[in-house]
Amino acid sequence: MKILLIEDHKMVATSLKMSLETDESISVDIVNNVRNLSINESVLYYDLLLIDINLTGIEGTINGLDVAEEMINKYKDLKIVILTAYKLDFYIKNTIKI
Repeated sequence: MKILLIEDHKMVATSLKMSLETDESISVDIVNNVRNLSINESVLYYDLLLIDINLTGIEGTINGLDVAEEMINKYKDLKIVILTAYKLDFYIKNTIKI
């Protein structure tokens, strides 16, 4: 399984990658910088996208839900999991809407 992890905290991303890759059938690529993320057909290479809900970009914090929604609108068959440590109804409701 090929996974793209979009996570701006390098330590979290590296730890999650190491943990997932203990399963030899899993390969994880990391995007730490949202500026380097281009939403194009290259995302179709991955079986799963893991996206942090709060991403830091050029203009401050970027909502990972917005990134996920943009990707799903462009590529309907993407499988996306949103990562968060927050337990806020707002995030839960908006994630379900996507």
